[in-house]
Amino acid sequence: MRAEPDSTRTAVNLTAALLCVGALILIERVLSDSQYLGTSGKAIGTALAVALFGVLALPSLELTRRPSPLALFGSFGLAVALLGLIALVVTVWHLSLGGDRWHPAAYLAIVALANATCSALLATAREDDGDGIRVSRAGAIAVVVALVPVVLIEISDPGRDIGLKPIAVLAILFVLASLLTALLRLTAAARR
Repeated sequence: MRAEPDSTRTAVNLTAALLCVGALILIERVLSDSQYLGTSGKAIGTALAVALFGVLALPSLELTRRPSPLALFGSFGLAVALLGLIALVVTVWHLSLGGDRWHPAAYLAIVALANATCSALLATAREDDGDGIRVSRAGAIAVVVALVPVVLIEISDPGRDIGLKPIAVLAILFVLASLLTALLRLTAAARR
């Protein structure tokens, strides 16, 4: 088992701490029946945004340590997570979450989630992976790549362009491909 680099460990610890603090503040607010729209609500939103995009950046951070083109893909993921964080914080503090003002933050969150998912799948790749593992991993990545524009189009005009059925079918295919990748990896490990 390899030791995690200090930057990854620091990022994970900071993200975990922010999630814990955000959860405690939310619990306190819920129990005290306070309003969430004031400065404290915005602070909670900011802490949760940092935690969310911090978690989404972690798989990309891992890929930046790999040879190109994986490092480039990881850098792209870090940039998307940072832009998503900025967009969400600006929305929380200066705009409102009503109407279409939240769309840029949501779009960037979806792209960051897709990048994090693909980065995590790529980061687990091993040189000795068999063809079945490679194909199922590639299938999961392909489904994520197909899912992003479908979800973005649906968010832009809910219920009119695509609907939920194609999204559900792609989501099922993603879960299937991800589970197959894990099962094939376990089977290969058991043979060793």
